[in-house]
Amino acid sequence: MLLSLHLQQTIAAEHFYTRKQAATVLAQTFGRVEQVASETNKREKALKQSWEMLVIKTQPQLCQLLGADGLAFVVNQKVLASYGQVPPKPSILALINHPSSKEEIDSETGIMTVESFKNWQQLTTESTREGLPSATDWGDSAGGGFFSIQYHGNHYFAFFRNPLSSEVKWARNPDQQELIPTDGELQFSPQRSLDVYRENIRGRCRAWSRNDLAIILGVKAELQNQVTLFVQQQQDLLIAELKHRVKNILAMIPLSRSTNESL
Repeated sequence: MLLSLHLQQTIAAEHFYTRKQAATVLAQTFGRVEQVASETNKREKALKQSWEMLVIKTQPQLCQLLGADGLAFVVNQKVLASYGQVPPKPSILALINHPSSKEEIDSETGIMTVESFKNWQQLTTESTREGLPSATDWGDSAGGGFFSIQYHGNHYFAFFRNPLSSEVKWARNPDQQELIPTDGELQFSPQRSLDVYRENIRGRCRAWSRNDLAIILGVKAELQNQVTLFVQQQQDLLIAELKHRVKNILAMIPLSRSTNESL
């Protein structure tokens, strides 16, 4: 009981720390736009910024937070930017757009993950009429996933992990079960050797654990929060700029009238 409670506290602390890291990174990159009416040049420069360009600057930090080897930012069916080791662009778009991907998105988190692209590709071919092309090139990536940001148009963040070679030890080869007759019935034979059977598992990435999904969800939430704040700031900045211009125009009207009267 105490061990379980301690484990839960440790996981919660890790989630909080990662969420705090994500919030710090994104806040420092986005920043709050300073609205100073007298600084026209600064205001115009701020208005030309886009949150997409700001997100691209955070890709190295986001990739690290997500525990991924590569990250791709997709906007309106175009890979706007990528960082680290990612598949070719057509494969990234195939992952995001395939009908099977939409079905496997978690309804609560909005996150889709795959541990083995090779196995997933075979399953999609068997379960749907339109499987992934057999020539899909996943590059150095063994698995990955994606999530989207709620904004005008389609904005996706696809993340990828390289293959992880691991060894599983069995008391015997699980694929070689020997049957022996016993009282007219067949039963599995007991282990006849103390030799350990070793199985090498390849072509899969490190499993996406519940902890990983919680971290990804935290990063997603902070991204959504920063994007919403930035869009609101841009709208406020635009309104301030319009008010400033209208004020300047109105200030010129009395001067024009007095000039005409003097003539």
